[in-house]
Amino acid sequence: MRKREFICLSILLHLCSTHGDKYNMTTDALKKLFDESRYDRRIRPFFQTDKINVTVGMSVVNFGQIREVFMDFSLDIFFYQQWYDERLKHDLRYPITLGGEYRRLIWMPDTFFLNVKTAKFHNVPADNSKISIFPDGRTRYSTRLTITAGCEMNLKDYPLDEQSCNLTILSYAFMAHELDYNWDGKASKAIIVINKAMNEFDLSGFETSKEIYPYVTGRWTHLTATFSFSRRLGYSLIQVYAPTLLIVMLSWLSFWISQDAVPARVALGVTTVLTIVTLMGSFRSQVPKVSYIKAIDLFFIVSFIFVFGAVLEYVVVLLCTAVREQKRKAKNNDDNRNTSEEIMLDVLDKNQENDQQRDDIETVFSKKGFRHRIARGSKIDKTRKLVRFAFIEQNASKVDKVSRYMFPLAYTFFNIAYWMYYSFGTFKSSGSMKHSKQ
Repeated sequence: MRKREFICLSILLHLCSTHGDKYNMTTDALKKLFDESRYDRRIRPFFQTDKINVTVGMSVVNFGQIREVFMDFSLDIFFYQQWYDERLKHDLRYPITLGGEYRRLIWMPDTFFLNVKTAKFHNVPADNSKISIFPDGRTRYSTRLTITAGCEMNLKDYPLDEQSCNLTILSYAFMAHELDYNWDGKASKAIIVINKAMNEFDLSGFETSKEIYPYVTGRWTHLTATFSFSRRLGYSLIQVYAPTLLIVMLSWLSFWISQDAVPARVALGVTTVLTIVTLMGSFRSQVPKVSYIKAIDLFFIVSFIFVFGAVLEYVVVLLCTAVREQKRKAKNNDDNRNTSEEIMLDVLDKNQENDQQRDDIETVFSKKGFRHRIARGSKIDKTRKLVRFAFIEQNASKVDKVSRYMFPLAYTFFNIAYWMYYSFGTFKSSGSMKHSKQ
């Protein structure tokens, strides 16, 4: 019994001593690694012998806003860099992991984002970064960043567009022959997107590329991550296209209003013109001022032309009516001007034998007779006669009758051409980017 207790106590003491030795060994290794007498963090690894290779990658936590007005986009990422530093080799069998606040103890690449506007390091509740030092000298640094970067957008297809936004990485101090950047494998490995959800866009793909870019003072290595976004049409369809279509269609109602109802037709025309101008102005504030015509501008301009054309059409109707009245005045100089109803009644007196013709004409100008005939017929007859009255028998100007067909047909053809062009036009991207160019 005593022998068994002695063995258990010996094992426990050995484990405690071993556990304590691990702490001591790690502490001794850290003291040795960061001893200023043997390690100068100001000098890069492989100084005066070879260039240092830095491998980078990122995990996108989520995408923020893509703002057309400011030509930028934002994203929240875990960004990591990996390189070899022969001075950081150690004899431990496990990597040493330290918090990001100890990065000042070792040499680190001076990586920066070329097109960044603002960047934020996260330190709540603690510094969101870490350093891992492996036994072979491989060093890995990762941190969490929220970046707002510039994005050169082509808005010719807006809001039926696709946009590509770049994130370019390079060193500030070290040229390509001193420090070389490489992506950590292909695009699918070097960049991992955790959350693709966005309000107005869908992530259609991404790619990585590498380029040696010449500057005045030398050549630098550029690593570029390109994200491709396709805009969702739902918002623009509800807020822009549908209201504009309804306003244009509303302007066509004036073709069915009597040409003598001047206040009604003028009020309708002015209202539709002002409404579409207000809609154009409110939407214009959401996009930047560019020197070329966007897809939405083309739609607004053509729609405005159709609405304004409906107003001009009434002016043409009034001019044609005035010319016709002057001709009739010259021909019947001695006759009194009769109203359209009196002229029709004279025709009815001369054609009393044609009862059917008299009933038809009385139907046009007598509300009582019109309602009586509709009441006698079936529902199909009522519909047929109503359509016949609206399109054939109504005493409308020839200009109005032609406009009833020309305006809807022309606008329909425009919409077909518009949607076909901007769905399969030359500015569309040929496909989503998914492959690395390295």
